[in-house]
Amino acid sequence: MRKRPLCMVCLVLLAIQLVRVSFLQNTKDQKPSLAETLISDEKDVICEGTVYRIENKSQSTAIYLKDAVVSCTDQKSKNQTIKEKKILVTIKNNKSGKKIRMKIGQKLNVWGTKQSFHPPRNPGNFNQKSYYQKQGIHVGVLTKAEQVEIVLSEKDKNWIVSRWNSIRNQLDRLKNYWNWKIVSQMGKTHGAMLSAILLGEKSGLDPEMKKLYQKNGLGHLLAISGLHMSLIGMSVYRLLRRMGNSFLFSGIAGGGILFFYLVMTGPQVSSLRALLMFFIRMGAEITGRDVDQPTSLAVTAAILSIYQPLYLLDAAFLLSFGAILGILLLYPIFGQKTRLKAWEGFKISLAVNGMLLGIMLYYYFEVPPYALVLNVILIPLFPFVMLTGIGGILFSELSGTVGKIGFRSCDR
Repeated sequence: MRKRPLCMVCLVLLAIQLVRVSFLQNTKDQKPSLAETLISDEKDVICEGTVYRIENKSQSTAIYLKDAVVSCTDQKSKNQTIKEKKILVTIKNNKSGKKIRMKIGQKLNVWGTKQSFHPPRNPGNFNQKSYYQKQGIHVGVLTKAEQVEIVLSEKDKNWIVSRWNSIRNQLDRLKNYWNWKIVSQMGKTHGAMLSAILLGEKSGLDPEMKKLYQKNGLGHLLAISGLHMSLIGMSVYRLLRRMGNSFLFSGIAGGGILFFYLVMTGPQVSSLRALLMFFIRMGAEITGRDVDQPTSLAVTAAILSIYQPLYLLDAAFLLSFGAILGILLLYPIFGQKTRLKAWEGFKISLAVNGMLLGIMLYYYFEVPPYALVLNVILIPLFPFVMLTGIGGILFSELSGTVGKIGFRSCDR
């Protein structure tokens, strides 16, 4: 049996982190913040902070602020100001249609009502409190566009921070532009689906269609997952290698494109896992070593658990790593590889679903009955959908007709 000392060290670290979050509950994000404790719900507050993330949704716009300061507007607490590391500001869309254009890096003043996040009332429902705890957010503010003011501050003196904010704003504009192009070419229903697959933009996604995908175990296709990251990163890497470029250049180029793609679409656990494993694989390729998948998986899990220990209790984390673990542990049990791709795909799907069965039952209290067969049919078609969709976006800049061919291929 092959010895894997680094893998064992990472597993011990994961066990320690699991004890911390499950039994001791002493991580910083598990403890309530001052604003969460001292300010009652529905109380009028004023907060100021710097925008670090923007999400456009169907009925609202979510603005994420960092380095925030919160104060109450009532006379009793007027002079009390509380520092919050991060705050979620939800701007409700109103009938007037007024919207406020803001950029990452800008400072905002917001007048609104304080909102808390709550655990699910029924088992298997969305855990809002845990979801935002993992992002270091404990308090929300509900407001309208009329109650948001952009503070005209000087340009950030830190050149690196200023350039990074500029890059993120450019990526955000590019994402919105591509989303508009896809929807305008393919229509609202199918265009919103392709935009969710390629860009992680779910604001225009039909709720019934989204629910249908989730009920049948295909929700991962509508989210930026490890499948997306692996396909894009490895496609770029292999293309550059076939063109005669070095391992180093090809690996850096593939990893760089993946990194900016992740920034544009928003970091998710599965995409972070895929990005780290890609970097580990590229490191092995550049240094002329073999990739040990169990060690790579354990190192990636350990890094993410150090960054955020609460990931160990997150369904997305367990599903992402469980899928890879199922391939590593259960797939070899089903016998040697054959030339029948359909049979191999069925065995992989069986291994993944077998490993994820307990996780699905624990977190969602249901198991999609057709997931095993549907994934075998649809996952092999997924690279075609992604590549033709990306081709449609890129070629439409050169020729509208050629771009339409790519989009129509996805539509079929």
